[in-house]
Amino acid sequence: MRGFTFALAIVLAIASTEATRFTKCDLARRLKLHGAPNYDEWTCIADVNTDGYFDTEWKNGDGFGLWEISAREWCKDPSFPAGANRCGFDCERFRDGFLTDDLRCLREIHADRSFYGFNGWFRRFRKCPNLSTYLAECGL
Repeated sequence: MRGFTFALAIVLAIASTEATRFTKCDLARRLKLHGAPNYDEWTCIADVNTDGYFDTEWKNGDGFGLWEISAREWCKDPSFPAGANRCGFDCERFRDGFLTDDLRCLREIHADRSFYGFNGWFRRFRKCPNLSTYLAECGL
């Protein structure tokens, strides 16, 4: 039994370090479950940011995770020691597949900048298809 417990602990440790890759519908469901406003918009931005991969390991320049949250202003990363870390999180937390901290930071960014006032997301949002049909196959 002790060997089984040790093996299970190793498997769980390895699994927790791997990236999470969502489907479009799974991400939308999770966002809706977490009470994310405009979950269709947030899903589409993640889709555009990750080129349809919905992979939480995504990193582009100073942006981390599905929504490319910037280390220059919103999270802490050694590459940007002068970053403001306004969300109070280590940037790597936006790459772990647990959406609670991502959503907390997204809400803070949205409250500060508004969705359309944050140019990085607005430029990507313009690439989104008609949102009335974007998640139609998800049955939400």
